[in-house]
Amino acid sequence: MHTSPVSPVPTVSVKIVDERGEEVGTGETGEVCITGPILMAGYWNKPEATAEAIDEGGWLHTGDLGHLDEDGFLFITDRKKDMIIRGGENIYSVEIEQRLVNHPEIADAAIFGVAHPELGEEVKATIQLEEGSTLSEQDVKQWVADGLASFKVPAYVDLTFDKLPRNASGKLLKNALRGVGEVSFEETMLGSPGVGTRLRRAGRARCRRAAARGRAPSSSCPTGRRGRTRCGRSARQ
Repeated sequence: MHTSPVSPVPTVSVKIVDERGEEVGTGETGEVCITGPILMAGYWNKPEATAEAIDEGGWLHTGDLGHLDEDGFLFITDRKKDMIIRGGENIYSVEIEQRLVNHPEIADAAIFGVAHPELGEEVKATIQLEEGSTLSEQDVKQWVADGLASFKVPAYVDLTFDKLPRNASGKLLKNALRGVGEVSFEETMLGSPGVGTRLRRAGRARCRRAAARGRAPSSSCPTGRRGRTRCGRSARQ
């Protein structure tokens, strides 16, 4: 995620909008929208997805959060879907992730929101520790507290020595960590040791549940077509 400024290329216009789609002022954070002659016409045979991404004015809503400074430089803050709203406070996951990976005993980190009955969402961290690390959950929380505001300190911390799930381009697969949503085999590319096993197990469990209810197994099951058939057979036995 870019936290250093980037300059929009010629032929591309950039604006920042709020939740209502209205343009915000210089320095204010909102969703990054772009338009120009190089913009795609839409998603192939997906009119609903196209309408959701490109508004009537021809602006593509990127799903990135950021702001423009007084010189027109663009700063990307986070992905919109990864922003956590805790008790009315906006928390940008990338800010906490960057704080965490600055610790010498933390190899990688993922921050995401989990449901909370009073605050709406609470902050959770999944941490990949460096080999030989002795960090505790409290150590992690204290490290964040020493550098960021108290409401950004993770309430929940999972520690592991396994690599965190990322796709071939390096994107964190936060749905896999949350245990919700669909993550396709093609998206993961099984690039991280240990990740493939966890995703295949989750996929087989979804397929067995679907077969037990008389429904077709998920088309995005990480086990693939043969795995879906096998899972369905075992669930019916």
